[in-house]
Amino acid sequence: MKKNGGTNASLILADKLDAKGYKLTPQRTLVFEIVSSLSNHPTAEDIFAKAREKMPSISLATVYNCLDVLSGCGAIRSVRLERQGARYCANGKLHAHLHLADGGVIDVPLSGENAQYIRALVPQCYDVGGFELNFTVGAKEKNSCGGR
Repeated sequence: MKKNGGTNASLILADKLDAKGYKLTPQRTLVFEIVSSLSNHPTAEDIFAKAREKMPSISLATVYNCLDVLSGCGAIRSVRLERQGARYCANGKLHAHLHLADGGVIDVPLSGENAQYIRALVPQCYDVGGFELNFTVGAKEKNSCGGR
């Protein structure tokens, strides 16, 4: 695999894809860059709209396929809550998600101590491979959380 001249992020992406037997394609790179550049946890449709600005020939099906591959190799995470559509997150740091009443999603950093406490809640007869922590929230008062 050619790794000369790439950014650190693209090299990490290439390694993650390669570890799962996938190639780094212009479409996967573009979708990853879009998800990484947006902190609002975009939907596939949001990503498709942005992708069309840079690659007019890309299809929605290609965007979904890229998202599946990128999620499958651990480059991004698919964030879901109940019956809502998937949103996508490229934040690789330990964090939880706040699901807002307006459909938005905000990252909340977790410390190693937080993670250790959460893992300790699981009975010892189970091996915790990972966890996802989601909160559904609404602001106590209108505009009390910086407009969100």
